[in-house]
Amino acid sequence: MIRTTHIGIDPGRTSGGIAYLTSHDTSPVALAMPKTDTDVLNMIRELAEGEDQAICFHLEEIPLFVGGGKAAASIIKVKGHQSLIEGMIRMAQVMISTSEKQISINMIPPKRWQKGLSIPPKVRSESSPQWKRRLKEVAAKMFPTAKITANTADALLIMEFGRRESRSSPSF
Repeated sequence: MIRTTHIGIDPGRTSGGIAYLTSHDTSPVALAMPKTDTDVLNMIRELAEGEDQAICFHLEEIPLFVGGGKAAASIIKVKGHQSLIEGMIRMAQVMISTSEKQISINMIPPKRWQKGLSIPPKVRSESSPQWKRRLKEVAAKMFPTAKITANTADALLIMEFGRRESRSSPSF
């Protein structure tokens, strides 16, 4: 059995988060998205250089159209941050390619991880804060010992979906 670290990333620049669970941890660690790109890169590199033989990055893939009155400019900013993070992970793959470590990137659209975790879709009458609260409640039920905030709930759920999906169809 290959020891694997699963990392969930919600790429929001100001409201995103990173959650990870190593093979020797019993509870995930959830952190708000680092403030600078350098800090994001350093965190990705540190996680990729961890003890486990395989590192699975589960990165939320931001659709170009999300509806719900989201401004195109804000979607483009988040999509740009997602692309930047994906590039950083690919750079970590190259930097660590000489080791025996396997690094993968799993791009996961929001609707896929939400459906996979049996989370009912956001309804029109539900405000963004209400929706975020609901996601936070789901994450708290799954991880009762983790410190969960509005910024880290999605990352935890993305990580958990990716971990379950990897278990059912391992790529390593």
